[in-house]
Amino acid sequence: MRTKLVMAALTAACVGSMATTTASAGPGPGGQPLTASVQGQARLAYEVAEDDVRFTVDARATYAPGSPIPATVTGTARIYHRHGDLTVWADIAVDCVTAGGPTATVTGIVVDAAPAVQDWKERQIRLGFSVYDAGKDKAGRDRAGFSGPTAPGEPLLQKCMAPAAHFGVREGGYTVR
Repeated sequence: MRTKLVMAALTAACVGSMATTTASAGPGPGGQPLTASVQGQARLAYEVAEDDVRFTVDARATYAPGSPIPATVTGTARIYHRHGDLTVWADIAVDCVTAGGPTATVTGIVVDAAPAVQDWKERQIRLGFSVYDAGKDKAGRDRAGFSGPTAPGEPLLQKCMAPAAHFGVREGGYTVR
C-alpha cells in the first residue's frame, strides 16, 4: 500500500512539474497555439542484442496558448519486438504528445496487436514512449524508452507518462519539434 501511495505522489509531482514547464512556454509567435511533434522510426539497441526491437511514431499535438494540456492530438505509433521465434507488435492511437527541447513523450491506446498480446487491444492498454533527438548533426545517438503494459486489474498508465529514453538507436532516428 505504501508503494502505491509513494507512486501516486511521484506521479502527481511529475504531472505538476510537466504542466508548469509546458505552461511557462507561453504562446507561440503572435499568440498562436504551440505545437509538438515526433516523427521517426528506429531499431533500438535493446539489452538482448539478438532481439529486434523497433519503435515507429508519427504524432502531433496542438496546445492552446498558456495551456499545459494538448487541445488536439493526432497520430499513430507502433512497437515491434522479435525475440527468437516470437514476434510481438502493437499499433497505438496516440492520445498525448509533449515535447521540450530534444525530448518528447508519447502515449496512446493499443488499437491492434499481435495474436500473442491480443489482450492489450481488448483491455485498451495505454503504452508510453519517450524519445531523444540527438540533433541534425547526430553527434550523439538518438534514444528511446518505452513502458510495458500494466497487469490485468491494474490501472492504466497515465496519459503523457513514459520512462526515460534509455535505449540507444542502432538504425534510424527521430525528429522532435
